[in-house]
Amino acid sequence: MIDINFLAPWKVEGLEFMDFQNRLFYHELRDLFESYIRRDDGKVLLKGSIEEDLYTIIERFTGYKNIKLKLVDWGNFAVDTAYFNPKNILNSSAAEDYFSPTDSTLGKWFAKNRNKAFKGGVDRSTGKVTGAFCDLPVELYINRHLDDTFPEEMVRKYNTDYASLCAGVVVHEFGHIWGGCLMITQAAEDNFVIKAAIEGMRKVTRKEEAVVILKDAAKLLELDAVADKEIIDLIDGKNKEEVTVMYFTKMMTQRNTRRALSLGVPQMTSEVLADAYAIRMGCDRGLMPALAILYS
Repeated sequence: MIDINFLAPWKVEGLEFMDFQNRLFYHELRDLFESYIRRDDGKVLLKGSIEEDLYTIIERFTGYKNIKLKLVDWGNFAVDTAYFNPKNILNSSAAEDYFSPTDSTLGKWFAKNRNKAFKGGVDRSTGKVTGAFCDLPVELYINRHLDDTFPEEMVRKYNTDYASLCAGVVVHEFGHIWGGCLMITQAAEDNFVIKAAIEGMRKVTRKEEAVVILKDAAKLLELDAVADKEIIDLIDGKNKEEVTVMYFTKMMTQRNTRRALSLGVPQMTSEVLADAYAIRMGCDRGLMPALAILYS
């Protein structure tokens, strides 16, 4: 049973995955889209060469610089990022039904670079990526027929405008990519800490030293309620290394669940992370009506 302590006011792990930014990103995107949205024969269309300015704004606020915009006549908004690794929990099951990993832009990129050192980082204070993550190939799809995605009567109902909706949804789409990068770095950090803890246990002879090592590991992994008795039982038991890995894996699962619950959802899915990212990047005024329209 997960401790209900996550409900306490200071238990906001899910909300602390990055700091709240200002609304400058949102306003700059909104102003840009506003200048390229046109009405033609009763249709609301995204027209013109928006790419260069769009790439510049996105790179400045997110770090991603290998972007390709594709204006299409179908769907709504999307990014080609389904295959950070096949069958991962954050992947799109719908995409996996239709495409193999080799069909995706990222799949091809990883195949080409699989023998190269891959070093990238996620800055949780700014929502930006660093290092190799900046060069991830991102194909951003936008249906140029904006009123197909957002019917005009719904736009009026929610007292919003197309430029605001586009800005909010585009940042949501980049939240999918950022969430994938966050997932990769979190998994790498978790595995590194556990491996280091096991190596440390092998090198000490006193039980007290082993307890300190495992408690330090629990702190680095941001685990709550790791009791001294549980750690001592791990050290005294048989197959202590294997059991220790299992124990920490269980505790990390509970940690991840608490993070999701603090966002008001039972699971930290890709959509949840993307929504939270857009909100923390200051785009809630564009995202909220967009979600209401899309889900209705």
